[in-house]
Amino acid sequence: MLIGMRSAVLGAEVGRVEVTVDSESDDGGILGLDASIPAGPLTGRVLVTFPGGTAPEPLLREIATWAFDHCPVTDAVRRAIPLELRMETE
Repeated sequence: MLIGMRSAVLGAEVGRVEVTVDSESDDGGILGLDASIPAGPLTGRVLVTFPGGTAPEPLLREIATWAFDHCPVTDAVRRAIPLELRMETE
């Protein structure tokens, strides 16, 4: 969404956009087998592909970087935020 918004502001024809997000985790942490291993991701990657876009590569890189820097999800992952568990039984 942010790539589309930024592209429109800049008047860039980016064509189709594909975004792949993945991470690596250690199952020992996820399963609670070792308290020293985090349950969450150990690394993460975001791959942005512009198949068939007509904008020059430096502009596409600028748009992808801008979107990455302004995304609320990537922002939350890059820094520690307060998070609490709430539970209701009804």
